[in-house]
Amino acid sequence: ALGAAVAPGVHGSLADLATLAAPAVVAIVALLTLRPRRGGGHAFHLPQHPAIALAITIAGLAIPAWVAAHGHNFDVAWAMSGDARNQVSIARSLIASGGLTIHELRAYPALINGLMALISSAGGRAHLAPGQLMLHDVQAMVTTYVLAGIAIATLFAASLIELLPRRVASLRRLPPGIAVIVLAAAAVSASPLVLGTALVGGFVTAYATVPIALAAIVLALRFCAEPYPVTYALLGVATGLTLISWTILVVVPGSLALYATVLAARGSLWGRSGASAANGAWAVATATAVGSVGGTIVIFVTQRKLLESVFALTGAITAPQTRILYLFGLFAAAALLGARDSRRRLQLAVPLIVAAAGGAAVKWLTTLPSTGAAWTYYAVKSLWLLASCLVWLIFAPMLYAAADLCRGTPRRLTNQLGQIAHGAAWSAVALMVIGFSAYVTDPLPVALVGWDQPSASVVSEVVSVADRHRPFVLWQWTDPGNERLGNFWADLAWDVTPLGRTVAYPKLAGGFQNWAYYETGTPADLCELARAVPRLDIITGNTSLVSELNHSCRHSGAHVTVSNASALG
Repeated sequence: ALGAAVAPGVHGSLADLATLAAPAVVAIVALLTLRPRRGGGHAFHLPQHPAIALAITIAGLAIPAWVAAHGHNFDVAWAMSGDARNQVSIARSLIASGGLTIHELRAYPALINGLMALISSAGGRAHLAPGQLMLHDVQAMVTTYVLAGIAIATLFAASLIELLPRRVASLRRLPPGIAVIVLAAAAVSASPLVLGTALVGGFVTAYATVPIALAAIVLALRFCAEPYPVTYALLGVATGLTLISWTILVVVPGSLALYATVLAARGSLWGRSGASAANGAWAVATATAVGSVGGTIVIFVTQRKLLESVFALTGAITAPQTRILYLFGLFAAAALLGARDSRRRLQLAVPLIVAAAGGAAVKWLTTLPSTGAAWTYYAVKSLWLLASCLVWLIFAPMLYAAADLCRGTPRRLTNQLGQIAHGAAWSAVALMVIGFSAYVTDPLPVALVGWDQPSASVVSEVVSVADRHRPFVLWQWTDPGNERLGNFWADLAWDVTPLGRTVAYPKLAGGFQNWAYYETGTPADLCELARAVPRLDIITGNTSLVSELNHSCRHSGAHVTVSNASALG
């Protein structure tokens, strides 16, 4: 955003690399600053388990590499379904602007698209042929998916570790049974519910916003265990970032910031220390947290008409079970009522608050249409995202049981093997239950065979033909669903410039993007396109298409290329 304000326009790779590196620098400084000091000079305690984080990161990087090794363009096809093409187009426009702008954010919460734009631009994209440029931008989106998946998995693990008794969480190494449960929960980030729904719909921005909301949950759990002004302030930061990433999901950090405010007021934390520095830190933290929530409320009130018109849009996505959020709420309530100590009760109130606030938001979204209660596009999408933020809660009871099992147990090999078997058995049950919570299939097996709509073969064909620098369309080259998505991406290759501007074709209403999105596969559709776009190249597997085209729309000027790669025969 600063880059766009100071120097509007395309930035060099070096500037974008520096921007990408900035969060890592801030994180390292924060970790060093908050690191517990010997002698008890620092009251803030952070459970640190780098082995868990390292294992999750290695798996998160290895699985996409494994998919890529199975075939050409297998590494990108799995990220190109649904609305993914639109997300890349938005990222291109952000590259042209030099970053996030107020104008862009007034129309669309584009923070995640800004991350995609940074990744693409930092990798160098000048002088690439149209097909290669499209592939380059898609690889930036794939990277965003992978980074988000690693972040979600890490934060699922962090949420559970925060629920552990301090005597267990503070151990240098987690007991093996608990480590198995934590890693199983981390694996849910790639489940049909969380990742599968995102991939089928092309919801990279929604999926990549989940880590911010999860971070707020982890921060709130930490605040309940050990109130500290930095944790409190970061809840406000999470609220602001979620607002400009995927707006409705702001109910998660926003409600938790208010919860932390209530806890702080009840415990008189603001005035507990006589040191002016401590009081000043609490004042800054309160201003950040309360101010972000207040700003969000002001935006919702002042932009109510605009937001309602957007959130009332109809449409369908592959959704989780409609009652899943209420089940998570009941699950959290049952766990809270069975909690043994006040710290655990305060922590288990966190998922309960998220479920309640999320349920109210979804209910509001379903009552927006004038026709009455209905599951609109954003209502279903919000339900899926909120469920994704709470799915780790299923592992909490088995985590508590494993922690109790570790109490007073000597570190013998047989006992450790028993703990591993106990954790693995219950984790397998939880993972199977989660598998039934969404209507999509497991995304990994599908990715390993080249994905479906678009398939890797369609992606390869689009990239190859686009590099000829001619407008083109796939027609009767493969199955209709694959063709429509292939043409949707082809638009990005020859109808949209590297900086996101669309080429105008006056005779084609809505442009090629609109045509590709709504085309029905009839000869009339093809004739409309052939007459509107000069020098159109029609890629087909139908050897008789030339005569059919001459009969249906003579003098169109289109050129037909018969490709042997057709999946029709």
